[in-house]
Amino acid sequence: MNRQDNFGGRFGKGSMVKEPARTQPEKITIDSTQLQERMGCRLKRSADLTLVTATPTLVPWDTAIYVRSGIWVSTANTRITIPTMGRVTGQWWFHTTILWEPGNAGGRFVQIQHNGSPIAVHELPGLNATFTETCDLSCLVNDPKPGDYFQVQVEHSQGSDIDVDDKSYFECVHLW
Repeated sequence: MNRQDNFGGRFGKGSMVKEPARTQPEKITIDSTQLQERMGCRLKRSADLTLVTATPTLVPWDTAIYVRSGIWVSTANTRITIPTMGRVTGQWWFHTTILWEPGNAGGRFVQIQHNGSPIAVHELPGLNATFTETCDLSCLVNDPKPGDYFQVQVEHSQGSDIDVDDKSYFECVHLW
């Protein structure tokens, strides 16, 4: 008996193991079920945003740290929009950090919204007249639809205008 290793040699008299033929597709069409680069973005503000008391405000993000798959565009700068091409099913993680100017009156309110409706909400009392106050808010969204959008809304009840700091940001990533 003439026997060789298990990696393509003979296993018995006259028997040969053959590798299967490999084929390459000529075209790959991206649709809602094919894999692609992980989608996501991180956005920030380039300057402080002044907020009027008791006025809900969608935060306009004017600087992209990174954007993949075109999920944010500067012409709709308050929104992260789920792409209409590619694999978008599965879990998405959305996170915002809002830095509030110091103030010891009223409250600060932050929402992450899905198609204009709140899905994550945080209220922070105005406690400190000296230091910046921070709100971190995140949520997981399972299977958003292509074209769904997400945005951050802020509001305060201090009694006078206050700023959202330029170090605030909004980010998301498709976790798959």
